Amino acid sequence: MTEQQLYEKYGEEKVMVVESRNFTKDDTIYDYMEKIQFYGVFLPRYQMERDLNYRQIIPYVILKCDDKYFVAKRLGGDERLVGGCSLGQGGHINPVDRFAVEGRRVIPEYIVKECIYREMVEETTMDLSAGRPDIEFKDVFIDDSTDVSRVHACILCVMEINEEIEVKETDKLEGMWLTEKEITNEIFDTFENWSRIAYQKLFGRDVPVGKKKRTPRRKKDESVEE
Repeated sequence: MTEQQLYEKYGEEKVMVVESRNFTKDDTIYDYMEKIQFYGVFLPRYQMERDLNYRQIIPYVILKCDDKYFVAKRLGGDERLVGGCSLGQGGHINPVDRFAVEGRRVIPEYIVKECIYREMVEETTMDLSAGRPDIEFKDVFIDDSTDVSRVHACILCVMEINEEIEVKETDKLEGMWLTEKEITNEIFDTFENWSRIAYQKLFGRDVPVGKKKRTPRRKKDESVEE
């Protein structure tokens, strides 16, 4: 998309970003919290979607209810992602998330959690009137496999809730609650790469049980040393 098209889509929305040069593959959750605290700034999203000099910070939450996990299939939205399934639900950190914690000390963990709570209320039937579910910080990662992921950085979280929720925008998402065993090979094959990474970090294996990992085909002119 052109910058004008992105502006028409996102308008004046500002999102938290950190310069790409500040990230490494070995970063920990603690490192990300420091980046948010000392380097995080809010810039126009329509510009950041194409600027490889920055990464947008994305809290990416896996919803768990009893032994089931929430999986969403994208029916609309970003055309680069339509048709794929997602194990985690992501959202951008907006200035409102920072303002929400003013007076309680601006601690990065609070900002991330405020973002997740806001996104869940906006996009799902989650009701926080009875209290806010705890959020566990699981891991962090960057992924350069797609044009989308190159301008984002992930904070992977898990939120355990007491009852199943549904998505509000049924024209954009189709939600389903699945046990680990019900996340079949067919579903896994539709996962976006972030969801595949999240699957590995959540369940401790790269693919569902019984599924063989793909290995790259050897070119005809390649030789292998015995």
